[in-house]
Amino acid sequence: MKKIILFTGWFCLQGTASLTFAQDIDYKGLPEWSKKVQGTTEYYLYTPKNLKPGEKYPIALFMHGCCGEDNIARLRNCVDPPVRMWHNFGENTQTVPTYIIAPATSSGWSQHFPNLKAVIDDLVANHQGDSQRIYVCGFSMGGRGTYDFMNTYPGYVAAAIPMGMTFSGDIQKAKNIPFWANRGSLDSYCATLPDYVKQIRAANGDTRDTAYVWETGVNPLFSDFIGVGHGVQWDAASTQDLTGWAYSKINDGNYYPNVYFKSPRYKEVFTRSRIPFEVIASDNDGTISKVEIYVNGLLTSTLTTSPYKDSVTIHPGDNVLEARAYDNKGKYSTSKIIVRINNLPVLLNTYLPDARKGAYYLEKLYAEGNGPFTYKISSKGNALPAGLTLESDGTLKGIPQVTGTFTIAVVVVDEDKDSSMRVLPLAVREMNANEVLVTDYRTYPWYPVILSKLRKGDVPNAEAGNEINFSNLSVYGGLTALYPSIRGANSTATEYLSFKVSDDVIVRVAYEKMDCTRTTTVPSWLNDFTKETGKEIVAQYRYFDVYRKNYSKGTITLPGPNAAVNGVYYSYFVMVQKAGVDPNTSPEITNKKVMRAYLGHEFKDYLAVLDGEGNMNWELSSGTLPPGITLSRDGLLKGFPQAKGSYTFFLKVKDCNGDSLSSSFTITVDDMIYPVYASVKDTAVMVNTGTVTLSLSGITNGVSPVQNITVQLIPDRTDVITLTNPVNTGGDNYSFTFTPLPDKAGITLVNVKITDHNNPDSTFGVTDNYFRIKVLTDKNHPPTCDSIPDISVAKSSLKQSIIFTGVTDGDGNVEPQTITASVTATNLYTVIINPTVSYTSGSSTGTINFYTGAIGTSVFTLTLKDNGGTDLGGADTKIVTFKVTVRGAAEEEEKEGVDVYPNPFSNRLTIHIRQGNYQTLSLINAAGQTLMMKGIFDATAELDMESLPPGVYQLVLEGKGERFSKQVVKVK
Repeated sequence: MKKIILFTGWFCLQGTASLTFAQDIDYKGLPEWSKKVQGTTEYYLYTPKNLKPGEKYPIALFMHGCCGEDNIARLRNCVDPPVRMWHNFGENTQTVPTYIIAPATSSGWSQHFPNLKAVIDDLVANHQGDSQRIYVCGFSMGGRGTYDFMNTYPGYVAAAIPMGMTFSGDIQKAKNIPFWANRGSLDSYCATLPDYVKQIRAANGDTRDTAYVWETGVNPLFSDFIGVGHGVQWDAASTQDLTGWAYSKINDGNYYPNVYFKSPRYKEVFTRSRIPFEVIASDNDGTISKVEIYVNGLLTSTLTTSPYKDSVTIHPGDNVLEARAYDNKGKYSTSKIIVRINNLPVLLNTYLPDARKGAYYLEKLYAEGNGPFTYKISSKGNALPAGLTLESDGTLKGIPQVTGTFTIAVVVVDEDKDSSMRVLPLAVREMNANEVLVTDYRTYPWYPVILSKLRKGDVPNAEAGNEINFSNLSVYGGLTALYPSIRGANSTATEYLSFKVSDDVIVRVAYEKMDCTRTTTVPSWLNDFTKETGKEIVAQYRYFDVYRKNYSKGTITLPGPNAAVNGVYYSYFVMVQKAGVDPNTSPEITNKKVMRAYLGHEFKDYLAVLDGEGNMNWELSSGTLPPGITLSRDGLLKGFPQAKGSYTFFLKVKDCNGDSLSSSFTITVDDMIYPVYASVKDTAVMVNTGTVTLSLSGITNGVSPVQNITVQLIPDRTDVITLTNPVNTGGDNYSFTFTPLPDKAGITLVNVKITDHNNPDSTFGVTDNYFRIKVLTDKNHPPTCDSIPDISVAKSSLKQSIIFTGVTDGDGNVEPQTITASVTATNLYTVIINPTVSYTSGSSTGTINFYTGAIGTSVFTLTLKDNGGTDLGGADTKIVTFKVTVRGAAEEEEKEGVDVYPNPFSNRLTIHIRQGNYQTLSLINAAGQTLMMKGIFDATAELDMESLPPGVYQLVLEGKGERFSKQVVKVK
């Protein structure tokens, strides 16, 4: 069997790119990291730069997940997401100077606790460590270590951040230690965590089932990432300010109080502006001195005696209620909830900063109303310029490929499915002379390709699962870069990556060399390139050599990485530079202005920058921000304004090269004149129906005392229905009629445009709201599909396929509909593995694919759904069920040449490969989550499974064109 060195270590397929190598990687340029030994424990220590004499600094301990191969400390653990919370590895910077300890273990952490405590004690006694600011965090096995460390030394740490593991230990010891527990909702290791959170909170006085409450002032905090599996460390570390919370905790021997809202409920809806509340506050080692109440950032009352009851005034939309309880020694805890008055969502952005062809663009959209919000592009305006995309969270980003002026119609939808639209102008300027345009990029076979700009730190325009952190870019910062998917590393195609360039270019291929001491095989096609010496690129765990070649403008194709031959794990990436020019640029601020701010309403405005090198750093250079608004380092102005007025200030942005630019801005804070409201649900009638009357209710100009409103109905077509003008029927109610034209059917999109003539604020003076009137010839019928008989298949490593037939839209294809197909199966990842469906809308056939696992029976459910809707009693879904029985084939395992023993097993499992060219080994739990993936190093592998709970698992070996699967069982 060929020995193929790939990668090893437990890692998470969902939401993280922390792919760890077994090699001892020598990271460069980080003198603050030093390797240490304490007893039998090896660790890396980060000592902050420029420590000031006489000052004390926090200490953070991170424990990695299972399983290390040995107890040798490696810097690869210093770039895990929970470590990068405390230290930006790429830029070698810290928000707060902090000692970081990153130790290593091969199984379990408790045996290292005395040594780790000795390391911390030494930093406190003999260096500048702060005994009151000791923080511990860990993921998976390290999450268990975090709980155990808290339990072993209950009065030692100021705060703890466990991830990816359920609670263990003594509840009475843990209840007074501030900790923030994080889990993925699909993670079987954390299935019982919400129950433990409930028990610990009950021990602190809150007996309600509050594990899933947005935020509470009762220890512990808890984050549940819906749809995420065991790989929660990325989501937890990158989407929350965990370190900001931790730094706020001090261990001075005095416990933090507990506080929560007894009423109102989280996201409770009110119809009036004055609402009552009641807060419960307690302290486990003292008394409560006062409870402060804040509404949208403004202090409204201070209560000094129990019961802590009063009433507050809220505005339409979402409101943040905050209770801050202080104990008799001055420590406080905070509880926050959202309460709301239902209101139409309104986009706060009134324009988009300029973009430029070929330059990376990033802007964020924000809305007022009942969040969370989703954002999408409406066909009522122009399509986004090629190269730009709008994500559902309001992030507009990409590299524009065309120039021009565009009117972008953005629809914002709130949690109640109410929506509104605003048209935003966007100008895309001509490309800079030193820029090159890269278009038509793809891979074969198809894998995602990210087009971005190379910069130190995180890669822009990349999703979390494809995240790369560059700690050394040599001279390549700012170049246009193409990142083929990691899944393409096995490609052997001669024309794997293809892209088109607008000018003559220098193409540089960054090809993985594994680390600084081991070099992968360099493919023969790179012999036509020139290796650039002394210009190595460091990205997280990986090292890349750089090869360059000149190309003329036009289409460029490059072969696949061929991991099986060349031993790489990561697909190479490509850097493109226009020939004969210096690619370096200075930052350019493209915000013409900032948005208006409203008293008591959350303000957010992201400042846009074109060009510049690396991450931008913003700072206030002169002037004053409105009270309650802050500026983050990455250019986000946010907060709850606390005083009306006009505030002018200068902001400076500086890139990694030190190039900087300043600009003046003014924020005006005023009372909000609330938007008018009109919500109309879609309506459906049959063809030749008579006149229908509809109502518009709740149309008001809010705080203005005089109604001066115009209501218009603007249809997108006039060949299906006629509309009357809306008539006021009293108060804030209007009505109108529509009449279908004879024998006409179709869908009309109607814009309800409401103009408040008394509103001087252009942001809220006009609203556009949309609904559909459907005139149908018949109600919708569900798709059709022939029944699928039950089948029996032999257990095998080969892919199994079932063809389904007779698919139509159920309506005779008179107006062809879009049909989507999905499939589910019971006994997933035990009997059946990876069921998928392949179907193209309009076809009469499709294919269900799956692999077999254990012997047994699974019930498959094929769901076909059209887009005809369910109006007037119609149906849009067809469900077909059938059984698949996997029968035994003992002789097949013998043929496959893989022995797995013992099975069942207790702690260790041995895999012996007698024949077959397998490259990776995976372990999958009963919920379908990949718990482990290892590169295959030799014909025999022994796995340490001590940290796994008892249960049934699927062992999968895969290679080029080969796959072996076997069910294994762990017993106590």
